[in-house]
Amino acid sequence: MPFFSSEQKKTEEGDAAEASIAGALNGKLRSSMIKLCFAGLLAAASVFQILSLVQAVADGTQRVAKISQGLDVLSDVEAQSDGLEALILNAAPRHALADLAEREDAIANHLRLFQRSGAADLAPEHYTALRAQSEVLIDLARTAVFSAAAPEDLEALREGTVQFRQQVHLLQDSQSALTQAGFGGLAAETRSKVFLLILFLAGTLFLLSTVLITGFREMARRHEIERELMQAMAEVDEASKAKSRFLSTITHEIRTPLNAILGFSELLGREPLSPDQKQQVSRLNSAGRTLSRIVDDVLDLSRIEEGGLELRDEDFSPNELFREAIDLVSVHSQTKGLILSSEISANMPRLLRGDPLRLSQVLLNLLNNAIKFTEEGSVTLRVSSRIEDDTQEAKLRIEVQDSGIGIAPEDQERLFDRFAQIEEGMALQNNGGSGLGLAISQGLVRSMGGDLQVHSTPEEGATFWFYLTLPIVDGRSELPVEVPELSVLNAAAERVMLVDDSADTGDLIRRIMKREGIHVEVVTNPLDALNQVTDYDPDVILCDMQMPELSGVELTRRIRALPAPYCDVPVIAFSATSFSDEIEQMMLAGANAFLAKPFQINDLVAAISGVLADAGERYSARVAEKRDGHSFHELEEMVQLMGKSWVLKFITRLSDRLEASFKGSQSRSERMAMAHRVVAEAGQIGEKDLALAATSLEQALREGGDTSKQEARFRNEARAFLSRLPLFTLRIG
Repeated sequence: MPFFSSEQKKTEEGDAAEASIAGALNGKLRSSMIKLCFAGLLAAASVFQILSLVQAVADGTQRVAKISQGLDVLSDVEAQSDGLEALILNAAPRHALADLAEREDAIANHLRLFQRSGAADLAPEHYTALRAQSEVLIDLARTAVFSAAAPEDLEALREGTVQFRQQVHLLQDSQSALTQAGFGGLAAETRSKVFLLILFLAGTLFLLSTVLITGFREMARRHEIERELMQAMAEVDEASKAKSRFLSTITHEIRTPLNAILGFSELLGREPLSPDQKQQVSRLNSAGRTLSRIVDDVLDLSRIEEGGLELRDEDFSPNELFREAIDLVSVHSQTKGLILSSEISANMPRLLRGDPLRLSQVLLNLLNNAIKFTEEGSVTLRVSSRIEDDTQEAKLRIEVQDSGIGIAPEDQERLFDRFAQIEEGMALQNNGGSGLGLAISQGLVRSMGGDLQVHSTPEEGATFWFYLTLPIVDGRSELPVEVPELSVLNAAAERVMLVDDSADTGDLIRRIMKREGIHVEVVTNPLDALNQVTDYDPDVILCDMQMPELSGVELTRRIRALPAPYCDVPVIAFSATSFSDEIEQMMLAGANAFLAKPFQINDLVAAISGVLADAGERYSARVAEKRDGHSFHELEEMVQLMGKSWVLKFITRLSDRLEASFKGSQSRSERMAMAHRVVAEAGQIGEKDLALAATSLEQALREGGDTSKQEARFRNEARAFLSRLPLFTLRIG
């Protein structure tokens, strides 16, 4: 039980771990997103502070620039007051008045420049006083000129000049004070903004570092969890592969001898036998087919649980199916001295449509269980039928009743679970089993649209029943009787090659084909099969998929890599496996058909006839061509395409290459290149044997092992080609 349940258990553990990882990661992701949002807000605030700081610095710089420009202008204004007294005393009145006018204009221009710079707005009172004092100064100077430098006017001019300069100095001092205040305010504002900026940046860095550290930790944790999850998934996968390998191996070991049993029993049934012997052979064959069905159903257990079971849809006789089921278990019931009976409804339709193999499997399991757990008394198969006229369907109630030990209520609850076995002493000691039967039966019944039920009382027996609704086929018709015909193979195939490591399978197929005069070449070692393909030249190849030395898949690939026409020989793969992926690999490798073991004679006949029919006229022509010995078809096509002269040169070049190969002076790489060229050149003119020998030689040289066998074969084919050169020349004309 642990073997089959480990896969499901580990899968559930993997799903739970994955859900836990997802929940933890979602929580961490939400926390990180919140932190990132706060970090984004702080970063935005930091950017705002940076912009505000830049603006403050720009404003302060602009203000200081205005003040500096105003101070320069005031220095120029003060310079205009220098030398007024000397000008009045030394210059002629006319020249003095002209100079005063220029100085008046200069002072006015400088004051206007001072005002335009914006510096006047910073100290408007001092600016107004300076402007008025400048006008007073000019008037005093003009009065002194007109009075011919009277002492009292010069004294007034001196006092006016002093007052003018004092007013300039007052304005300069106010501007300097404003400059100092501006620098101090700018520094204070800059410090506050820088502090806030540092605070915001620190908060941003803290949140980002927290997110990064948490992220790195979570990444490390996630990698660790993912590693654990991958390990768990790998264990699940390994358990699944182990289960598949186990089932594949065990079914192969069962089906291979089972195939021999069915095949030989069918051959024996074709011999002249007495009625009693025919009945025994028929029972043997029926039992073998039943065993084959059981093996198939065991393999389908996982598909049943996954809901992927494919049911057949074919016509069958329910009466015949029920009679066959009773007949198969009758020997067992007689051995135990039980009364085995059947009660089949009289209105049972002759033909129904459904899956008779699955229904038979369920019946046989229920009947065998009933006989197994009944020591005395009876076992009854009871089937009733109710016809639904409006839908042309029959609703069957099928039940198996026994008078055995019964089943306790607590055991009934888990009776249809996998590996379930009742715990009654006698049942456990004497009637143990795998515990798969009822689980498979329940799965099959549910797949067919029913539900297997049980009613039982300990020591009073048990009754298992289920309902099925099946379509009715024309009740007046009978099932067609298939008569196997082997004679159809005579015209289709003369030689069959079998590659199988089982001696029983080889003997069986040889006997089947021998009855119709068809020779079978049996190859038990797949490594020898490639040489046998070219030597024996079969019409059909039967290839087992599972062989120890070389798998059927790889062998088929190598056959398809051979030169034509050997690469076109139809290949029928057969195996005891029923896994779709393995069958798909075989078909992708180049197999034409698949045959599942155990197979009946008719199955083999149909497969061979089918692949030969698919090959068509093209294959038949190639077969006939091979029978003639050698073909000049490719050579004649080359002559038509390239001309006689070119083909003669081509053949001469190939013959020279072959003669040079006999000298033995070539290195391994040179001989590999020579063989590679011969493969292409020989193939173009239809020399398939030479091309095949060159291919084998090239491969052996590439692998670096012993090439003596390949060298000998290549030399023989090369000599044979050289001996036919006159014939080539004659054919070319």
